[in-house]
Amino acid sequence: ASIHVNGQQSQRSVDVLGKYQEALHLYDQNQFEAATNVLKRIYPKTENDQLKSNIEYYLATCAIKLSAPDADLAMEEFIINHPTSLKTNKAYLEVGNYYFSQKDFSKTNRWLAKVHTSSLSRDELKTYQFNYGYTNFRTKNYDKAQQLFENVRNDQKYGAQAKYYIGFIAYEENEYQSASELFDEARSEGVKGNNISYFQSDMNFKLGNFEKAIALGLEQLPKANARERSQLNKIIGESYFNLKNYSKAIEYLKEYRGNRGKWNNTDYYQLGFAYYETGDYESAITEFSKIIDGEDFVSQNGYYHLAKAYLKTDRKTQALNAFKNVTEMDFDKELKQDAYLNYAKLSYEIGNAYTSVPEVLQSFINTYPESNSKALIEDLLIDSFLTSKN
Repeated sequence: ASIHVNGQQSQRSVDVLGKYQEALHLYDQNQFEAATNVLKRIYPKTENDQLKSNIEYYLATCAIKLSAPDADLAMEEFIINHPTSLKTNKAYLEVGNYYFSQKDFSKTNRWLAKVHTSSLSRDELKTYQFNYGYTNFRTKNYDKAQQLFENVRNDQKYGAQAKYYIGFIAYEENEYQSASELFDEARSEGVKGNNISYFQSDMNFKLGNFEKAIALGLEQLPKANARERSQLNKIIGESYFNLKNYSKAIEYLKEYRGNRGKWNNTDYYQLGFAYYETGDYESAITEFSKIIDGEDFVSQNGYYHLAKAYLKTDRKTQALNAFKNVTEMDFDKELKQDAYLNYAKLSYEIGNAYTSVPEVLQSFINTYPESNSKALIEDLLIDSFLTSKN
């Protein structure tokens, strides 16, 4: 009788093994649902512990491939129950890649960090390096990400994308030259979208390649979201500004929405100066007048051109006040001297509500004894003494 039972058992084992091989064949054909059905049927009949462990592994893996709910839990359970299984390393990889496909990067990181790469096939290794690299990239661990991407930068499947991300890391670290080259390579190898034109436009602007910055910016503008569109308008406008094409600069600078919705003094100055250079003095005055509370080179320059724009529109009292502001700043000595000269001449011409005219003129002579305009101001000073019968 015992022989008969063993016979039955061995026959059952043969059946189970046959079905197990059939399930693996389905698994290799990516027919995960069909493989799952076969594995579930043979699992209760399996008495061999090693085979049982393998079936549990493939059931968990199929669940992951099918994105079944609790798939990760099934795999975690397999790892807890079989810590010494040779398939445990494979399981780390499968769960890590599953979470990667779900864009859950903190869990991807946790699982892929456990993988021992020595036992991976060449294809598995490349996928691991790219996925783990991207995971580190997303969590801003750029050093680790770059190391991993460098391993696949010449790979046929992942190379172009890897170059894009290595380029982005260089961009973030202000290494614009190398970032620009990497983006060019990624582009030529077919990487689309990903705002490459935006980054390249920004980098070329920062490198002083203004024509290229404009060309790339204009290419990206129609595809950009609202925030990028605002930044691109700034990059294109400022590039035109630096090329002294002020009418074009105005067109784009006007569309800038500011940093977090706010303009700073430099933004107002650039648009104001562009208006000033194109002869639109009213618009220039409007922009320069928005420069307030500034204590820097930009503010001094802004007040100076505001004064000049007031002169162009024959508003001498406002010009006098603006020139006075320039004379109270020391950032640009030449500008200060020129503003002082204008302030002195205007004081003589229209009077000065702050200080007596002779005092203003005398003060200029004392401050700038070497000035080419000294003789002219001395004449005005004598004249003002005569006028006031002094």
